Amino acid sequence: MPKKWITGIDIGRHSTKAVTLICDGEQFILDNYVECKSDDAIYTDGHSLKHQPTVKILAKLRKITPKYRNHVALILPSGVVHNRLLSLPSFLSTQEVENALGQKLQQLMPQLSQGLEIDFSSLPCPDNSQQRSHLVHFSQTSVIETWLKPCEEVGYKVVLLQPHESAATGLLQTIAHQMPAYKRWGLLELGLGHITFYPPSDMPIETKASWSIPLANNRRDLADWLTVSEVMKINAHIQQVSDLSEDGAIEGLWLCGGGATHFQGELFRTTQPQDENSQNQFTENNLFQNERSQTECSQKQTSFISQFNPNLTIKKLVLEELIFPKKQPVNPIPPQFMLATGCAINALTWRAGERYGQG
Repeated sequence: MPKKWITGIDIGRHSTKAVTLICDGEQFILDNYVECKSDDAIYTDGHSLKHQPTVKILAKLRKITPKYRNHVALILPSGVVHNRLLSLPSFLSTQEVENALGQKLQQLMPQLSQGLEIDFSSLPCPDNSQQRSHLVHFSQTSVIETWLKPCEEVGYKVVLLQPHESAATGLLQTIAHQMPAYKRWGLLELGLGHITFYPPSDMPIETKASWSIPLANNRRDLADWLTVSEVMKINAHIQQVSDLSEDGAIEGLWLCGGGATHFQGELFRTTQPQDENSQNQFTENNLFQNERSQTECSQKQTSFISQFNPNLTIKKLVLEELIFPKKQPVNPIPPQFMLATGCAINALTWRAGERYGQG
């Protein structure tokens, strides 16, 4: 089977991340990754990109990809892609479903009906049911073009566009596929301006959306990351999502995002899933330089983790062990590359016609 290449790109407000992956059969191999600093000036509003600043950043990223490997997968901010769950008669063909969904959106939101890009995924249909639900994803064409045109100008060919939630789901599906003991784990992204929770990939469709709270000030020190009020909100939401699932509670969280780099160790609680396939995958491999820094950081980590629900196991996301266990890269991949990695994985599996579960 020939190798397939893809670069996942995450254009953020503080930096832009790119990860180039190779799919060799069923194995993902990391080719390269890079991060370029950016700021809010790259956005014209919450969703659209300024052309020239974006081209300038993408031109830098273009250098990480081999000369003739130009396929990319782009991550779109959650506000760019809108979702609606709509029901239609179950006997309709695919083309009839697509036409009917467009008509329904026009009736429900006439102000957004012009110039829309529409995609959808059909949910399983119960036996003898006359109605079938479809999760519809739609965006304004004018906004999507501000993301596509800069890529085309630097020689990229966009093969997939996905919102943050889909990239997170792809990452979690891959982890669960390779290590089933972690199928009930979600992501907690510690961003400079926000904290975002992404539920496990096998959760019901009504709980698949990410959930985020803004941070008043940029948090750069582990001891200042979350207030008691913020932790209470996170715990309450995670419990609410767990209550909606028939398969049981959320068991753990992978800490990711730029804030997760503050953590110096890989294992933050002694409890971990018991699975013969995951044994010895994680060790208490703290990377402290001296006893003083170890004590100081351990105290901050313990204080941070102790605020969460004690039933949750919490670990730093270590991409090289979870995604590339058979051929780990020489240098650790920072946890803020999780969405770019997830989007690249989705593009590779989609092009290969393979899926790990639903989502």
